[in-house]
Amino acid sequence: MENFIKENKSVIAIVIGCVILGGFFYATQISKQNSIEKQQQIEIQTETQARKDQEKAAELQRSRETLGKSSCAEEAVKVAVNHYKSSSLCRGFYASSAECNNGTYLVANYNSAYEICLQRKGLK
Repeated sequence: MENFIKENKSVIAIVIGCVILGGFFYATQISKQNSIEKQQQIEIQTETQARKDQEKAAELQRSRETLGKSSCAEEAVKVAVNHYKSSSLCRGFYASSAECNNGTYLVANYNSAYEICLQRKGLK
């Protein structure tokens, strides 16, 4: 056996060197693979969070629009009623009529006030 080792020292050294280099190469490839998988997982989580944030922002925008339209409707009613009460129909003889005091208004006045409010708030 000693003779075999003496005669083949260079071959044994090459084989041992290849095993060591192969082990390092294998460990490096495993490390790269783990790093790539972790990076992909982080990207997926980031994309998921971005989608959730966009959905929340869209829901908030819809809520703001709904609230804005609701407040414009209330404002338009007040403006239209006040305009009707101050019109010539509610002056003089008709000023004491029930129609002038019960919140009646002209639809055209309401529509106009509603459109103006929506434009002012940037909802249309």
